Amino acid sequence: MGWGKLVSGINIPDGTTKRLKIEFTGNYIRVRTDGTPVYSGTISQIPTSPGKIGYRSWYYSHNHFDNTLLTIKMPTN
Repeated sequence: MGWGKLVSGINIPDGTTKRLKIEFTGNYIRVRTDGTPVYSGTISQIPTSPGKIGYRSWYYSHNHFDNTLLTIKMPTN
């Protein structure tokens, strides 16, 4: 299943550390790197069932993800 390209044109040199923040509300997503918005929009095909997160990279890249924090905001009635 493909969800399309979210972000393009971001070049992160080797050895650089970036802070990535991803926020989901239903199928609406906001993505920031180091506090700068890089994407916001609706992805209708993205799975929204609770309990799982994942990372994906393409091409010949080597990525390291650490200090992952998942926060689930419960709806208020």
